[in-house]
Amino acid sequence: MKKLFALNTMSKKLLFILMSVALVSTATVTIVFSAYEITSAKEEQIESLGSLSKMLSPNITTALMFDDIDAVQELINPILIRSDVISIMVTSVTGEQLVIAQSKDEDMEQSIEVSTPLQLDMHDYGILKIRANNSYIQDRITFYFKFIMILMVFTFAISLILSLLLRRRFLNPILYLAQTANKITTSHDYSLRAKQLSQDEVGQLTSCFNAMLYNIEQRENSLENQVRLRTNELENANIQLQQYAYQDGLTDLPNRRYFYEKLQSLVSIKGMKFALIFIDLDGFKEVNDSLGHDYGDLLLHQVATRLQSCITTKDTVARLGGDEFT
Repeated sequence: MKKLFALNTMSKKLLFILMSVALVSTATVTIVFSAYEITSAKEEQIESLGSLSKMLSPNITTALMFDDIDAVQELINPILIRSDVISIMVTSVTGEQLVIAQSKDEDMEQSIEVSTPLQLDMHDYGILKIRANNSYIQDRITFYFKFIMILMVFTFAISLILSLLLRRRFLNPILYLAQTANKITTSHDYSLRAKQLSQDEVGQLTSCFNAMLYNIEQRENSLENQVRLRTNELENANIQLQQYAYQDGLTDLPNRRYFYEKLQSLVSIKGMKFALIFIDLDGFKEVNDSLGHDYGDLLLHQVATRLQSCITTKDTVARLGGDEFT
């Protein structure tokens, strides 16, 4: 009876210790991950807005060079499709507001602002400002809070069940599992498996332990594949960024930056002889004024196609901007 009473007392103490550890661990993990989730969500939103701003800045800068305010307005209006964006503003270097697009349900109290300078060839043409509300962060926090609540309930349920089922006759198999887990932790060899010594609850725990090891092993392989995939994606993104930096978006010809670098490389070669032709279109403004900018763009694209058909593989034709080609 004394041994039975001691065993029951030990079980109660073990139950209390396990539940306390589960409570403290869950609370700590909840606090840490909640703070991390909020910070991560804000950083992701800022990074997303920054990427969007950097993608638009070259085209907006080009439009500002030619004082084409309508083109700037057309470029920034589609950004309002994003639910978190509340306003997009383009200002001059002196701070004068040039173009603005605002959402109807604008929230002025809590917002995130991302500013990107509009620069080209070391010249400042203005600043692009995108302001967004915190709806994205709130959605992430709501989802994460629900997930944490479910996780807490699940954790307490598992802790209670395991504590009630834990008895003296389970100690040796559990110690064996602990030794196996320690060996795996030390060696980082997730291919190791624990032997199933019984067919009772501890045996099931051993089976689950082995299944967990299998999942971890599969996750490691999956993470390695994802890292390789992300690396390939980053390489492709760098190639696309390089292409955007040196290619005119309308005519697909090399742009002004590519032309200047090409010209500089030719000039720097001693004794190099080459010909340089500058071409612009007479009456192009009348085409835009009479038929509209869409037909003007089609005309520029056709001119680019015909110029390309007139040169050899050793020649280069580029668009400086507007109706100017070289």
